[in-house]
This record gives sequence, C-alpha cells and structure tokens, in this order.
Amino acid sequence: MKTKAFYKALSQQPQLYGVVWIYILGNVGDEVSYADISKSANGISKSYIHQIIQWGLKKMKLHQIDFEYKSGRGGVTFNFSVYKPQIIAKDEALVTTIINHLNEKSGKHYTASSKDTIKVVQARIKEGYSLDDFKKVIDNKCTKWLNTEFEDYLRPITLFGNKFNSYLNENPTIQRVSTIQKTISTAHETASVDWGLDNQ
Repeated sequence: MKTKAFYKALSQQPQLYGVVWIYILGNVGDEVSYADISKSANGISKSYIHQIIQWGLKKMKLHQIDFEYKSGRGGVTFNFSVYKPQIIAKDEALVTTIINHLNEKSGKHYTASSKDTIKVVQARIKEGYSLDDFKKVIDNKCTKWLNTEFEDYLRPITLFGNKFNSYLNENPTIQRVSTIQKTISTAHETASVDWGLDNQ
C-alpha cells in the first residue's frame, strides 16, 4: 500500500509532523481550520503548520499517492483522489427516496449523488432513524417554512443535520393553525366589505 511509505517517512520526522498529519488524515474530506490543527499540536504557529503540510504533500507526490488538497485563509481540505463516501446499495436507494420526497414537497431540485447529502443522511441512518423519520422532518419543515423567509433552509444539510431530532419532534400543526386562522380572518374581512350589490 502506497501510504505505508508516507507513514514511514512521517515517523522519521519530529513528533509534531505526525500530530498535524494524523489530525488532517483523520478528517479526510472535511475542511479543518488552522486553529483546530494548532490546538491539536500544542499551539504551533500557522507558518509551522504550513511547513509541515507542504512537507507531507511533497512526500505524497514522491510516493505517487493521488490526493486533492485545497488551502484557504481559514484552513485546509484534504482528500485522497480515490476517496468516495462509502455507500451501500440499500443506503443509496434510501438517499434517493429521501431527496425525491424533499424535492416533491419543497419544489427544489437537489440531487441524491451530492457527497454532503450522502454524508449527512448516512449519519442519521447510523443513529437509527428510518425513512418515515426523514419524511416526517421534511413534511414538518415544509409545512412551517414554505413561503416564508426560512424557505431557503429547506435543504438536506440543514434538515438532516444536528437538529434532525428536534425537527422530528416538532408539532407541524402550529403553522397550519396560523394559516387557517389567516384564511378565516380574510373571509371575515371579505364578508364585511360593502360591495354595493344590495343597492342594485
């Protein structure tokens, strides 16, 4: 395995090299901030982190390890080129069903193949949530958020994220009652208008 040569080279460097790279490789596919890397490595400077990362990237090229690397002001994102979310056929079908339901209810056009979508859905599946749970969250939030200032939040990353359980347990009738009340009020207002029809 090509990475063995990289780890061997890493073991021959100062301990902080290992700390930084183990942290980055432990978060493959995610953006990690320089602050978090520094915290894991006894508060080393951003310039030292950059030096360690550049050393690692050169070693990976030397050992012909395919990777993808992005660097920004706040942090870095590292991927092995062959990295893909591990998704079994059953989960793939479930993700597709969930996203189709979301698109149908919200009028959006999300794709089930998005890496972020797969990741967040799989995280909830691992916690034991079912297809019915996902549909209930979608229905609850569409009831509350469609045609409001929150409509833009009808997206997989928000709906199926850390607040999933809270959304699942919300009472979806609150917005419906409000909408019904508005309809009744509008009907009363319309009925009270003098349309001048009685004078004809």
